[in-house]
Amino acid sequence: MQSLSVHTQPKLPPKQRVYVHCVRHAQAHHNLKTLSSYTRKMLPDPRLTALGIRQAMALAERFEHMDKINVVACSPLRRTVHTAYVGFRPLILDKKVPVIAYPDIKEWGNAPSSTGVNMSELMKKFPELEGKLDTRLATDGWYKNTELGIPDYKEVRVERVRKELWELGQVNGVKKGEDVHILVVSHGAFLATLEGSESKFPFGS
Repeated sequence: MQSLSVHTQPKLPPKQRVYVHCVRHAQAHHNLKTLSSYTRKMLPDPRLTALGIRQAMALAERFEHMDKINVVACSPLRRTVHTAYVGFRPLILDKKVPVIAYPDIKEWGNAPSSTGVNMSELMKKFPELEGKLDTRLATDGWYKNTELGIPDYKEVRVERVRKELWELGQVNGVKKGEDVHILVVSHGAFLATLEGSESKFPFGS
């Protein structure tokens, strides 16, 4: 798979910083506690609930760093793309901030609820994102989970993501000559691992 960013430029000056803002997707159908755990996991690439759509809409009003974001990295699963599309419309459609479908920040596991579809299929559900969502990293078959047999696979992927987010920030910071703010739209369990707080956020929290 291609890297999120190939860092070929000088490093940021010491006074410049890279900020990563992590947002977990809004409520999707596999989060409904009225369903059994098995049923929730077996829902294929679940969509947002009505409450989830309202939660995503609230982001447009409540996310206090909206004007600072330089680039958006989004898990290519349906619920995260939908959350970004609804919650960050001012960034994506008005300011035309780059949005990257980034498979490495998808949720852990290979249950149907954590398995996506090819981007050509997903884009049919979000035609307004055509040409605005960079899908070059999410090549066909991106959703196939082949990492479960790899020792320490979570640590391996998380370290790769941290490195690539840093590199992405470096490239954008050098271009703009200022601090860089990256928005990551991902999943609860993955973000808990990324932030080093996995034990505090059990599945479904």
